[in-house]
Amino acid sequence: MKSLQTIDRASSVLNLLSHSGAGLKLSYMAEQLGLKSQTLIGILRALQVNGLVIQAAAGGVYMLGPQLQVLHSNWMSNNGDVQIFKLVVDEIHREIQENVVVTSYENDSLQYKYRKVAPHILKVIQADTPSNRMHNLATGKAILAFLPIESQAQKVKSLDFLVTAKNSHRNATSLKKNLKEIRSSKLSILDEESCDGLIAFAVPIFDPRGQVQLSLGSSIPKARLTDALQEKMIRLLKEGATKISQQLYGLSKEYES
Repeated sequence: MKSLQTIDRASSVLNLLSHSGAGLKLSYMAEQLGLKSQTLIGILRALQVNGLVIQAAAGGVYMLGPQLQVLHSNWMSNNGDVQIFKLVVDEIHREIQENVVVTSYENDSLQYKYRKVAPHILKVIQADTPSNRMHNLATGKAILAFLPIESQAQKVKSLDFLVTAKNSHRNATSLKKNLKEIRSSKLSILDEESCDGLIAFAVPIFDPRGQVQLSLGSSIPKARLTDALQEKMIRLLKEGATKISQQLYGLSKEYES
């Protein structure tokens, strides 16, 4: 029973960390989980040994470790459509060496289908985003903009307009205006809306009915972005979305049409 309790506690630790891209302090985690600091330290050490958790520096915050990405990628690589996403994401990642991701929206759930993380020291890794904050992802907005009108209106009403960065949407009115722009341009830009210093781009992936349940995006610290790189990222994303539509649905038309 003790081993099951340990597994349960470790799972709770990973779940808590998954909701914080910036990492969490030991004291905060202990309070949230109702655990003694020494007990929590033992669990964190075991998770660190296995690469499931990392600590930024001695005495610093804890974050999810790289082994989780490896496990996720291994599992996803054995699932049908993911092979298509992998080919496109890996190709774009080789070109720009930045975060690249395919996101899906199914049953009111926003999920990463496949993603590749930037290898740089200076990078921003966003944690999985709950559905009620899908507007905090460029890929989420790319999907939200193309939901049927009634579904979009209901979804916008349910969103949590939590201010997390200087350009965060503070109400439904500003978001709706942005979604209209995205629908017109077929390009979603997240400019310091979810995290200061982060900019992201995303494009919708259309199915045969012209509907969108998938999107392809890439994020980068603004300190590293140049005009030339931005142009390249957007071009590659549009080309990648076309390839995915062609291979998933047999669509032959160009992305821009």
